[in-house]
Amino acid sequence: MAAVLALALLLAGVAVTGQVVADRPQASTSSAASATTASPGAVAPVRPSPVVATIGTGDLSSSMATGAGALWVAGNDQLTRVDPATNSVVATIPVAASGAGPAGVAVGAGAVWVPVAVPGALWGIDPATDKVISKISLGGPLSGPISVSAAGDTVWVACCGGSRTGASTSGGRLLRIDPRRKRVVADIALNASPVAIAADTSAAWVATAGGQVLMVNPKRNRVTATINAGGPLGFDHTIAVGASGVWLADPFDEQLVRIDPKTRRVMARIPAGAVTTLAVTRDAVWALSSLGLVRVDPAEERVAAIDPDPDLRRARLIAADTGALWTAGWSSVSRIDPALLRP
Repeated sequence: MAAVLALALLLAGVAVTGQVVADRPQASTSSAASATTASPGAVAPVRPSPVVATIGTGDLSSSMATGAGALWVAGNDQLTRVDPATNSVVATIPVAASGAGPAGVAVGAGAVWVPVAVPGALWGIDPATDKVISKISLGGPLSGPISVSAAGDTVWVACCGGSRTGASTSGGRLLRIDPRRKRVVADIALNASPVAIAADTSAAWVATAGGQVLMVNPKRNRVTATINAGGPLGFDHTIAVGASGVWLADPFDEQLVRIDPKTRRVMARIPAGAVTTLAVTRDAVWALSSLGLVRVDPAEERVAAIDPDPDLRRARLIAADTGALWTAGWSSVSRIDPALLRP
């Protein structure tokens, strides 16, 4: 546990400010020209920061997701909606029950979904109105690391495991929720402690504290494969799935792990620093690690860019879609321009 806390503190750093900073100015042409034509020993031109906007969320950022034309940021007791068109907060939705706030956020299955640990419920928010439209009972309080993912017509909530470090052999639960019927339709026992989940229409993929990935078949509502992916994980937000496969962050072995969903085997281990969070788009895998912001080319299975910008090294969370790339500090989110990342 001490090693995990030390690593988490090292990567978290100092929170960025909550002030909106739109389109940071780049170095002028005259400055760049003078630097390149100066005598030997002159200082090289300053590279513009890839952070083009920083938006205060007014609350601790604990999880975020993209979808329905927005960035959704879960905080202590609210869900914040950020509009990518204006890089501004356009809605703040209170989420609190019995003193517990959001335990994660996912977009899909017709809504934005937020699990709440106590009394144990899944809140659904309509992205068209920013109103809470459902509170689905999960059968009692949730414990341990809690994560949520939505795909197709299903919402998945993983919870109730033991140790975050893999020291415990206790299992956990995976709840399958039908948003149309507004109830839990399957409560699946897991033989390992879940720390994160990512789902697509073919399966739910559960990362465990001990370094395994469990594949859950939605037709059978049970674990149908166990993949030994790496050493102990101990972090939330460690798994993502996309067209290029299933991707797992392995912070202690300082690598990204790529799993083929068809063969259910590890296909690549890519050195990328101590990665704690990642996001997958159609043509890239984005990760935050001890090195900074990392871009992996899935076609070549290699790191294509690393940017150690101080603002990126302080980030804790990452989210991406085809239109935008975002990172989050303690109480703010930043929009990243991929074109300004260092190759």
